[in-house]
This record gives sequence, C-alpha cells and structure tokens, in this order.
Amino acid sequence: MFKDIDGGVCAPLGFQASGIHCGIRKNNINSPYQIVLALEKKEYKRVKSLVYLEGGKLIPLNLAGGFHSKFFGNAARAFYESIEKVDIEIPIINTYSNYTGNVYNDRIKYLMAKQVDNRVEWQKEIMQMKEDGITCFIETSVYCKLSSLIQETISDVEVINYKKIEELMKI
Repeated sequence: MFKDIDGGVCAPLGFQASGIHCGIRKNNINSPYQIVLALEKKEYKRVKSLVYLEGGKLIPLNLAGGFHSKFFGNAARAFYESIEKVDIEIPIINTYSNYTGNVYNDRIKYLMAKQVDNRVEWQKEIMQMKEDGITCFIETSVYCKLSSLIQETISDVEVINYKKIEELMKI
C-alpha cells in the first residue's frame, strides 16, 4: 500500500482510539475503539513507532484510495462543481452528514463535497442520531461492520442486520 504511491490508509489497533494524538489527523472516527488514518508514505514509519510505543500496532488497509482525506482534494472540488449544477433539496426526513455528524442543513451541496476529502465523523453521527431519538438501526450488508461500530459507540438501541436483500424485503 505504501510502496508505489505517496500515501495510504491504515488503522491503529490494540488501544482506545482516543489515545492517538501526536499531531496526526484522524480520517475516520468510527467508534471509541476504531479510527482510520490516511498518511503520507513519509509519515507512516513515525506513526507506526508512536502507535507501537502506546502498545498497539498499525495495520495498512487494502483500499482503493485514501478516501475522506487530503488525498481526495481534487475529487472533492470536481464533485462540488458537478453538484452545483444540480437541484438538491434538503431531505424530508433527517439525513446526516458524515462530515459534521449532524443533520444536513441548507448547505447540503457544500457538506456533501466536504465529506469527500475530510474525515468521517461516524461516532459523532451515531451519537447524534441517538440524541435525536433514533433507537433502531438497520444495516444491509454481508459484513455488518457498521452495526458493530454502532454497538461499540452507543447502548440501549436495537441494531438489526440483513445480509441479503431478500431478508429485508420480508419486513
């Protein structure tokens, strides 16, 4: 992952995510126990050493790109230019921005573009949903990863997984 490009994405494992400070920008804050970092190749060794000193390890992730990071600045600008031409209304039901963790407002196009090259505030978003009264979360995925992140972040909510679309269509 860090061999042929200027940077990549990795996840520190083995300690609480809030333990990472060391001047590193967290690109996805998924739960109290999971963050994702998008690093330049030159940063990787330093960060790996810092994580190791804290009792953890740094695992490179095999992703197609450094999503939600500075590596996607050009894509974010191009995306914004494209959606500027489209009429997008604020959704009738509350829809949350990965960029802010809050409900979309009248700056929906701006917020959508910002989440392309900025970190995902998944933990904050899930906590905000619960604060807004959402008590049931449904995930449709064979991996059920988001469900586990929800359960790591909040309690006293129902989390349902549908691994096949046929299961979901029965309700």
